[in-house]
Amino acid sequence: MPASEAKRKREDPNMNACRFGVVLLLLMAAAILIVTIVSANDESYNDLINASKGIKKYLTPDEIKMAPGHEPMIFDLQTMANKQTSPELNDRTLEFVYIIVPQTSITKVSGNDTPGLVSIIVPNSSVKKFSIQAGARAAIPDTSFAAAPSILGPIAILWAPKDMVEISATGDSMRLIVPEDLLMKFENLADAQIQIGTSKTENLQIAKDTTPPIESKILSGAAAANDFQERSYYYDSACAHHINGVTGKIYPSGSYNYGESYFSYHEMEIYLSRSPFTSVPDVVEFVLYHRTDNQKRAFVAMWDEGISYTVLDIDATSVSYLEYYFYIDSSGVYTMQFRNPSTGTYYTATWNDSDNPSPYVRDLRGSTELLSLAHVPPLYAFNTVTSPIRVDYTRTVSGGFQTPSQTTTWNGYTPNMQYVNHLAFWNSNGGIDTSHQCGSGVA
Repeated sequence: MPASEAKRKREDPNMNACRFGVVLLLLMAAAILIVTIVSANDESYNDLINASKGIKKYLTPDEIKMAPGHEPMIFDLQTMANKQTSPELNDRTLEFVYIIVPQTSITKVSGNDTPGLVSIIVPNSSVKKFSIQAGARAAIPDTSFAAAPSILGPIAILWAPKDMVEISATGDSMRLIVPEDLLMKFENLADAQIQIGTSKTENLQIAKDTTPPIESKILSGAAAANDFQERSYYYDSACAHHINGVTGKIYPSGSYNYGESYFSYHEMEIYLSRSPFTSVPDVVEFVLYHRTDNQKRAFVAMWDEGISYTVLDIDATSVSYLEYYFYIDSSGVYTMQFRNPSTGTYYTATWNDSDNPSPYVRDLRGSTELLSLAHVPPLYAFNTVTSPIRVDYTRTVSGGFQTPSQTTTWNGYTPNMQYVNHLAFWNSNGGIDTSHQCGSGVA
């Protein structure tokens, strides 16, 4: 899976030999204190759900071979071939909707199997629209741009791409249905404006990769040696549900490293159904990248016809969690976004797959990857955790939100590997939760 700015670099493994004994003690301590990602109860619950659906916990080698293929790659082919970014990247504008309403006007959607959705009915004139160029960050506009100067008391702000909102109009009124998580709530307009003013200064986007000092050499000549990976599979069989959107959350957790060299990627991979069908599917990967200097990066890798491009890259070190969003429009343009829920700011990218776009999502795969591990067994203690990476909703061509339990089927894990741990289960809302851990003490 490609690193930020599509550059993978190996860290210098030369360390002071006199530290060896100390590091061995650290390794033993790490093995004892290793982070527990998901409780035994959660895993048992997952097994019960799987058994009730008549599914197996692990795929057989033959079943894995028959699954849509996507081999791990060390190098980002775009960078290694010294190519420039495709002109089809970020060639679109995105339409955002902006409304401010009293919290009392928000109602939960009833009679729906999809929890967490709310409905807002407002006059058409209350819905303001903004055009944002893809590739740019999209911060919440000032409250003066919304038709809400007279609202007193607690308010809610909806600032979201139009494609993330179910919109229906009747006469002079408009009904909007959205996941409640998209709303930002405040005690009053003044508090909202203070938050908006602070959010304007945030810019997590990384235009060009910066490299830790010890990451000094581009990997060259290294095959897929010393790579450890585990995956979970959720299929939309034969695109029966015509999924064209996926939204969820990424929760970066703790990490430490006492000198080991590796690439640690925790991912939600979205495999697409190319038209016409080929054995090399397009793939969009939302990745939490734990760097060896403990920086955390979130990036999006776009695999188009087997070539990988890093289309979005942000610094996630200081965020408690991120929301991610993927959508395919009717013309075959892919939209990929991160949102910082504490500020409401979006980081956006589009990809125009004009020659053979994928109309639907074929399957979802959680993936825990430890690539280019310098020492096997590790000489130095390290540990990285992301828990969970969640899929909250899928979108379908009909425009509605549905939970993954309604639109996908669990199909098992790849075999266990050392130094990585990957678990996946249905959560209580019908979403998918995956937990990811890499470490010197992970069995």
